[in-house]
Amino acid sequence: MTTVNDALRACTGQIGIRLLGRAFAFGSVGWIAVGVDPADLGVIDLLPLLLQAGAAILTLETQQGLLRLLPGSKTTAGRETLCATAFWPWLSACTLCAMAIAAVLLHHAPHLAWQALPAAISFGFYTAVQQQLRAENAHAHWSRTALVQGVVLFVGCGILVGHLGLGGAGLLHAQTAAFALAGATGLAGSGCSVLRRPKRTEWMEMCAYAAPLLPGSLAWWTAQWCDRAILASTRPVEELGAYAFAWRMALPAGIIAASMQTVLPPLLYRDGSAPAAGRTSGIMLTGLIGSAGSIASLTALLLPHLPTSMLHSGYGSTLDLAGPLAWSTILMAAAACFPGLELAKRTGIATLCAIISALCAVTCAALLVPALGPQGAAIATLAGSASGLLLVAGSSRRYCPVQLDYAAILPVIAAGVIACTCAKSNLPTCAGVGVLVILTSVHALRRFWRDVRETR
Repeated sequence: MTTVNDALRACTGQIGIRLLGRAFAFGSVGWIAVGVDPADLGVIDLLPLLLQAGAAILTLETQQGLLRLLPGSKTTAGRETLCATAFWPWLSACTLCAMAIAAVLLHHAPHLAWQALPAAISFGFYTAVQQQLRAENAHAHWSRTALVQGVVLFVGCGILVGHLGLGGAGLLHAQTAAFALAGATGLAGSGCSVLRRPKRTEWMEMCAYAAPLLPGSLAWWTAQWCDRAILASTRPVEELGAYAFAWRMALPAGIIAASMQTVLPPLLYRDGSAPAAGRTSGIMLTGLIGSAGSIASLTALLLPHLPTSMLHSGYGSTLDLAGPLAWSTILMAAAACFPGLELAKRTGIATLCAIISALCAVTCAALLVPALGPQGAAIATLAGSASGLLLVAGSSRRYCPVQLDYAAILPVIAAGVIACTCAKSNLPTCAGVGVLVILTSVHALRRFWRDVRETR
């Protein structure tokens, strides 16, 4: 049986490469902070990337479900079939979505419309390649595409936004180059053919398995992005841009959470039994909360004290939201540590959980955003993530009880609540809370590594 230690050793190199790529991508936020107007960033984030990200989430969730449900999908022939039936339809859907977005931009921001079209199309291409690499389990090629995307985005933003001062247009050009080159890199390293014409029976089989997964994917996408959609419809676009910037500042915690999350699925499906999966999930949840949670809490404490003179005017008003947004990302990643519904193939219950959490997020956003603006959007996002985690954890317990280390997890969460509450306090108070955050994180990670060693 594969142990947690074996999985961590096998995935460490790939996680390191992905973290490096995401670190470069996060570095581009610095160029955005000084060179992109909040109004432009709000439009860019809402239209050419919002719906594209929705398409990416939809395809990602659907394909991951297919990989776990479709008979023979873990064999080479099964992955070939899945790639052939999935790559081109999803690429075409993303391209059509990009053209519709460009048409909308002609009305809202005509100076960015034509730059957004190639950026959205290249994102659709990159998304389709990523799905193919995931289907092939080509983790090395997948990691390289993430590194290429991050490096090109950072360099492109530095040249076009920082040096040439092109603002939002420069950001879109940099994204176009980053997604196109990363997608080409992944396609060149792919081992499966995407040109093979699928058989009609293969199409029908894929559609039959994908249909139950689509409502849950759409609901999850709605929960992810309803805050920005309602914010854009009720508040000035500059506030949307400031909120989008806060999301970007919350990326480090999300990156670490996503990297920890990638270790879990291959390990679960090798272990096979529910008790082993529950033990593994509990260990990984401790590591995820201990590492990403501390980053999110420190983000909440440090960013409000960042000198606003370093930023473009308008971004400083939402820096205190980065901590809660980072915690919402962690809660969404933590839901993957409760695998009972997936192991039992109870897709209907998983879909119902996603729909209820989406309704919670939309309701909170509709009530809070018109009055509170970005603060209401952050609260709605956090409420949707928390409700989704609680629903998945409760529903999954019947099929695969997860052994939670409350002594490690609860102190980190409590320190996170204190950090988000005291974000705007004076520096001595924030320093004291920061020490508490570090101590609880060290305690959780020590227990995490202890459990890892015990599984050898």
